[in-house]
Amino acid sequence: ANASGGEGNPNRELNRRKRKPGKGRSKGSRGERVRLPMNDGLAERMRRRNIEFELRYGSHGHTARALEPLSDRQEVLLQLVLALALYPNLALPHEKNGERSSAECVFHTRQVPFVNLHPSSSVYPEVATALAPWEGLAFGSVLQTHLPFLMHVTRCPVVPVVLLGAAAVDTSADCKMLICDEWLQLVFEDREDALDLLEEAHVLRRAMQGALDMEVAQFFEADCDDDVSAELVEAELPTFPSSAPLRLRQLGRRATRRLRGPDLETRALSLWHRRVPFRWQTVMPNEYTAFLQAGAAASSPSGASAGLQSAGDCQDGIVKPVGSWLRYGTVSEECVNFESSLVSDHLAVAWHCPFCRHTFRFTRGDIAQHRGECTGDGVPPLPACTATSAPASTDASARL
Repeated sequence: ANASGGEGNPNRELNRRKRKPGKGRSKGSRGERVRLPMNDGLAERMRRRNIEFELRYGSHGHTARALEPLSDRQEVLLQLVLALALYPNLALPHEKNGERSSAECVFHTRQVPFVNLHPSSSVYPEVATALAPWEGLAFGSVLQTHLPFLMHVTRCPVVPVVLLGAAAVDTSADCKMLICDEWLQLVFEDREDALDLLEEAHVLRRAMQGALDMEVAQFFEADCDDDVSAELVEAELPTFPSSAPLRLRQLGRRATRRLRGPDLETRALSLWHRRVPFRWQTVMPNEYTAFLQAGAAASSPSGASAGLQSAGDCQDGIVKPVGSWLRYGTVSEECVNFESSLVSDHLAVAWHCPFCRHTFRFTRGDIAQHRGECTGDGVPPLPACTATSAPASTDASARL
């Protein structure tokens, strides 16, 4: 039965009376029930930890500077640090991207030969024309869906990134050709430009490593037991043969001035903004082996060249560096055998025509076409090795 009863019933009248606040269960402003927290201790501990964090880090120099707007110089420095941290995640644009739409633009990476830029990127709408000839994209990851896509990209100059971030850089005897980490070939027009860049990269690598060690030691207010002493690092500096350029031979003997703070930043930004004419192309492992064979054959008939000795031991065709990122005289474009299975159809190499005596950067197909069209102008052909089309030495082929 209804406890409130009908009209005039005493129970109904009691229900109409307002209850005094504080009695019964707690209710909200509209009369709904309010559930009290079941664990007041957890909320109190969180409040104390928030206060402790604010007191400890609220005035910390790193967190305070993070709230300040970045200057143009700081933005470039941040871009430099980010690109070096992401290396070898470096994507190089295809030469035909300027003629394509954003959806059709492709990039070359070390991990994936051909990859597209994800449409969510801020660079995507203008990717066909956004990159300068000396620029590439440093990326965070590759998203594999129906196509591989670059994610979290930032623009960066190619040469400074690879020279400061590569684990190993092979050079030719004239230092005009570099192969970075056995996958990216850089060819410079001027030898002096290449030497300037190698020298600057050597100085900055040592300065940046020293500054990083000092910053870590000051931050933790203690030296790491696993740190390598400066004497051991100096002992592992490369020694180059007498055939190497004088500027390279002086790298290990010349004392380097310690760069810290603004001086180091200015020196790094100078390399970051430097522009020199160069060409690049990616190489496959078999193509890198072909360059190693040509380097050994061009140095000496036995293959035990001074360049290989300066870089390290050569076992099974693999050059092993000894204490240095720079490996001098280990690769060459001279005497590359285009008929070898190690050379793919897309690889472009400096080739000197034995008939017209001109030098070109041709692929295998371009060479065949030129040979069919070249008249030679009545000039007698050059020997086969001078034309850079003879096979590599049998000793090097046997080792590989």
